[in-house]
Parts: sequence; C-alpha cells; structure tokens
Amino acid sequence: MTLPKQPLSPAKAPEPPQKPMSLSTGSRPGKRKLLLGICLAAVAVAAVLLAASQLSSRKAWKSFSQALDNAVGEGAWSSESHDFSFFSRTLTVKGLTFGDPPPPTSPQPSAGSSASPPQPPSGPSPSAAAGTPAGPPPDSSEDAAAGDPADSYEDAAAGTPADDASDAGADAPADGSETAGQASASAPPLPDGSSAKIQTLTIQGFPDQASLDRLFGGDVITAGPAAPLFKLVTVEGLTGSKTLSGLTSEYSFSFLQFTDLALKATETDLPKDTAGFLKSVSAGKIELAGYKSGFAAPAATGEDYDMSLERLVLASPALGEGFTDAGNYLDILRSLSLAELRISAFKAAAFTKGVKAFESEAGDLALLGLSAPGKAVSFSGSALAVSMKDPSLPDYTAFVRLDSFEASQLDLSMPVSRAADVADRLATPYYFPTPGRIWQDLPRVSDLFTPAFGCERGTLAGLSAGLLPGPQVKVTQAVLSGPFKAQELPQGTAEFTGIVYTPPEDLELMADSPLKLAAQFLPYLGQQALEMNLRLAFASSPEEGLYRVTLTELSAKGAGEFTGSAAVSGIRRELLPPLSMILLSDLPRLSLGQNLTDIGLMQAQINYSDRGLIPAAYAMLAEETGRDPADVREAVTANVTAQLIEALGGEEALTDPAPLTQGVASFLAAPQTFSVSALPDPPFSDSVYQALPKEPGAARNALNLSFSSNGEQPVPLRFNVTGQPSEDAP
Repeated sequence: MTLPKQPLSPAKAPEPPQKPMSLSTGSRPGKRKLLLGICLAAVAVAAVLLAASQLSSRKAWKSFSQALDNAVGEGAWSSESHDFSFFSRTLTVKGLTFGDPPPPTSPQPSAGSSASPPQPPSGPSPSAAAGTPAGPPPDSSEDAAAGDPADSYEDAAAGTPADDASDAGADAPADGSETAGQASASAPPLPDGSSAKIQTLTIQGFPDQASLDRLFGGDVITAGPAAPLFKLVTVEGLTGSKTLSGLTSEYSFSFLQFTDLALKATETDLPKDTAGFLKSVSAGKIELAGYKSGFAAPAATGEDYDMSLERLVLASPALGEGFTDAGNYLDILRSLSLAELRISAFKAAAFTKGVKAFESEAGDLALLGLSAPGKAVSFSGSALAVSMKDPSLPDYTAFVRLDSFEASQLDLSMPVSRAADVADRLATPYYFPTPGRIWQDLPRVSDLFTPAFGCERGTLAGLSAGLLPGPQVKVTQAVLSGPFKAQELPQGTAEFTGIVYTPPEDLELMADSPLKLAAQFLPYLGQQALEMNLRLAFASSPEEGLYRVTLTELSAKGAGEFTGSAAVSGIRRELLPPLSMILLSDLPRLSLGQNLTDIGLMQAQINYSDRGLIPAAYAMLAEETGRDPADVREAVTANVTAQLIEALGGEEALTDPAPLTQGVASFLAAPQTFSVSALPDPPFSDSVYQALPKEPGAARNALNLSFSSNGEQPVPLRFNVTGQPSEDAP
C-alpha cells in the first residue's frame, strides 16, 4: 500500500538571537526606588549643611560681636547687615559704625532672602535699646553657665529657645547666610571722641573662641602660646574722625587688608593698648590703598594738616616682633624685621595761618628684606621731596628733593645705633645738641678707616637741597660700588658727579664763610655756579692690615683738579672693634695701646693741576686793591713762600730752602702742576716716632717728604737735626 504523500511543512523562520539577560530586566520599580533614595539623601545632606551653615553663622557673628563689645564697649558700635558663607568660612559685615554713626536706614534684605518683616514705626530695636549691637544678643544663662561662648550643635538641631533668642531681630535667609534685620540706633560716641564707619568688612577663617577671648576678653592681653587668628581681614571704604583738644581730624581709605593674622607666644600679660596689641599680634602682610587724613584747627590757631597715600604694602612673617622691648621709635627701627615695604604716591602738607609750613612727597619707596638690626636686601625710591617754611619768613622755603635712589645689601645699623645714642643723650637734662657737641659725641676713631654703613651697590640721581630764594646744592649722580661693610675696611669705588653749588643772587644774605668767599670768586672764573666732581677708590687687605684710598678726582670747573693717594699699614681686622669704641674727640687724651702704635703711614701724595684758579685769584686781588696784576703776582709769591717756610720751621730748619722757594715761585708764576709726597721707610707709626730723637727735624726726615713743580723731577726736603730735644716735635 502506498502511503499518501504528506504536504510539506512551511520552512521555519530563523529565531532572532536572544539578548543577554540584564539584572535590571523586569525591575523598573527598583530603579525608581534607587533614584528616589539618592534624591532623599541629597536633600538630607543639604538640610544638614544648611543647619550647619546657620549654626556656623550664629557662632561667627556671636564671636565677632563679643570681640567688638570687649574691644570698644557694648553699644559703641552698630552694623546694617551681616552674611556668613559656610563653605569659605567668611563673615561679611556691611555698614559697620563705631562711635556716633549716621541715622539708621531702612533694612535691606540679603540676596536670596525675603524682605524683613515690618519694624515698629518708632523707637529703637530691643537689642539697640539694651545698648548692644544689631544681631544676636549674648548667650543665654545656660550657655554662660556651661562656659560655651557659642551655641552648641545640639541646641541648633533641636531649635531650643536659646537659638530663638539668638535669632531675635534677624531672619535667616534660605541660602544659609544671616542678615541683621535692622541697624541699631545710633551708638554713643567713643570716649576719645572718635567715630568711624566701614562700608564692608570681610573676615575669612575664624579662630577658636579662646584665642579671641585672650586678645579681647579681659582688661589685659593674656599670655599664651602662638595661635592663628584670621586668614584674611579686608576693610573697604572706611571714613572716620577724632576730636582731641579741640582739634578734629578726619581720615579715610578705600582698602585695607590683613593677611595671616596670628597671636604670638607671650610669657606675660600685656597692656590692652596699641603697644600691647603690636607686641602680641603678627601679620603676614598688610596692604592699604587710597588713604587720606587731615585736620583743621580753630581759626585762632590757623593750623591745618593733610596727608594722602595711594598704596602701602607691608609684609613680614613676624610683623611687630621688634616692638617687644621697644622704648622709642629708634629702638623699633633698630629691631624691626620686614620682608617687604612699598609706598606709592605719598603726600603730606601742614599749614600755619595760611602758610604751607611743611610739605612732603614720595612717588615710590620699596624696602625689601629688612632684618634686625637695620639690614636690608634692597632699598629704592623715586620722586622724593620735603619742603619747610617758617611762617615768620613766608618768602623763603627750605627744600630737599631726590629723583631716584637704589641700594642693595644696605646696612644702616650703625647710623641707627648712633642716632639712638644721641636720642638717649637728648633725654638727659641740660644736653643741647650743638654741632660741636655732636662732633664730640658721634665720630669714632674707626671712622677714619671704615664706613659707618654697609652697601653692596648704591645709586642716587637728582639730589638737590637749599633755600628758595637762596643757595642751593645739587648732586646729579652718586654711585657706590662695593662691597662696603659697616666697621670693615672698604673695597670699591665712590663717584659723585655733577655736584653744583649755586649761590643766592644777593650775597649779602650769606654769612661770612668759605662758601661766601667761593660765591664772590665765581665771576672771576667765568662761572655762575661751582661745579665739582669727586671720585674715590678704596682697597684693603684686612689679613695683612693694609688699607689704601685713592683720590681719583676732585675737580672744579674752570678752577683746577686734585688727585692723590694714601696707604696705611697695621690695621688688622681685630683692631677695628676697639677703634669703634673710642671717640675721635678723646683720641688726643688717650695713651695708645701696643696694637694701635703699629698703625703706620706707608705713603701719601697730593697733586694739584691748575685750570684757571691762580690767574683768577690774581685778577680778583688786583681789582680789589687797584694794583697791577704783575705786582699782585709778585706779592702773592713772596707771601706764600714765606708762610710755607715758616710752617716748616723757618729757613734754619731746612738744610737747603732754595729748591723749595724756587719751585713755589715757578708754579705761581706759570701755574700748571704742583705735587707733595711722603714715602717713609719703614712706615711712620707711633712706635717709630717714639724711637726717634725728640725734635722736629728727625720726624720730618722720617716722613721722607718731597715736592715737584710744573712736572719737574721731585725734590726731597731735608731738615737739620741738632740733637737737641724740642717741644715742637710732632
């Protein structure tokens, strides 16, 4: 039997590949729960941060309020609003007023906050009525009993009445900042008649309450270890005034910033005054901009004062360290340490009865790396000027101006120390600092060999000083190339170019002096002013005790030029400190020790080249006496020769005076050059002198003197030695 054929089945389509099973397949409700949990967690974190920010705001404002209350007194300050940033830990206070502020203004809500509720139409706020600043009142009695100056986190979280009280008069905005609802009523003036208002005060980085209490809490600044205070304090837009003894002074600045304020470690309590504050607080940097101040006295006195400063930068890791044991300003300067001091556009002026009695200006000043005592890495300035006027002589003005200066590795410790010595002497009764008295009290024997200051290199340009109208002195440029070190033998050069002395038009205003004689002589030189240059070179070997100074140039335009040199031996480094203790005025009365007797003159020479001085002198004498110039020349030659021979002991003191008289006559008849030199062998010292016969000729022969006239060969000067002691021996 044949089976019937079955119909063929249609071909099955290939099944699509299956996707890999996903864990979330079929679990969309679980995904929604996860997202909802994340959102709820974010809300919870935001709520915690908001609560923490509000708490931190209260703590910061309360610490700030208590510090100001302790510093200036309760009710002596007020503010318009304050905000606190939790994340940057920054408190911003607007309209901070001390003393007697302007009338209160209507409240201004902070950004992101709703308007404050209406205030009573009249009468001060409760906090103002209580005499406290706007913002949170002092802590509740519970907090005070616990000794916690700020609200606790538990109280803030629970919303206790203490928190409610601390929020009195202030609405907390939604962004976590806090703003005072209303400025307090006008605070009473401060005891000293001062008042001030700050547009914006910003404080970043709050310290713990114990540090603030240590500085502001009691009647003194309590001792303790070093501790940080504020990272940054910025004051913008301050105006203020102060009345004292009938004088009202006003001051303002646009910007003031303190960086890295900290408490210094102190072992004893300090008084709560300016000196105590400076001794206990350090600042990394201070910057001031747009400062102005001044006062106007009653009309009967007629005194006014104005000062302005465009910019001041003061930086130091230990600002104020030098105030610890300071007795006066010189002590402060002697011990102050600064990393940076910059001043820009400084001006000050004082008026007396309408006359500008004093004026001072400084374009730019920069002092870098000042370390105690008085040493600086660099010091520079430009456009400096000071002028003074006596109101009883309103037509005359004394002035000093300086275009620019710059110095590196500056050491002014010795001048500051000596100025402090003079200041101490001024404090003693019956001490009058006359020029002669200062000359007796200041110069030391070491000043003959060593500089009183130190400088690696220094330049000065455009220095001028004098009286308008009247005599004036100007130095076009001065350059020091060292190293010059205080109380050490110098190495380097000193150049002063363009030294110009301009006499007054009316010479009768001048007292009789060499300067007046020079002024009278200038027309005969064909000059209206005395123009000079000075160049010196210094070389030394402290180990060998050698020191040489070279006068490279001392010239006067149209007159002449001096050059020369001198060398000294026996000045060893260990001798310099004792020499710095001996006053130069006391030297003749002292017996020299053995070490000092070995200091000797090795060589000395002075050269003069005439450029018109001698003929001009003949012309002036001829005009004054009415004599013939030739007769004047002969009279001057005879007079000069006689005085020179007499100074050397007379003709009998010289073995042969003819060469000297002939040389002087040759030079005065046709002036070109004249030289005098000493070349002792061995070096002329006190020990050498003590071994010589006690008469002038022996010592003068030991100096080995010689002279040269108009380029001729040097002629030695020999002196008679009689063997008889003489009181005239040098």
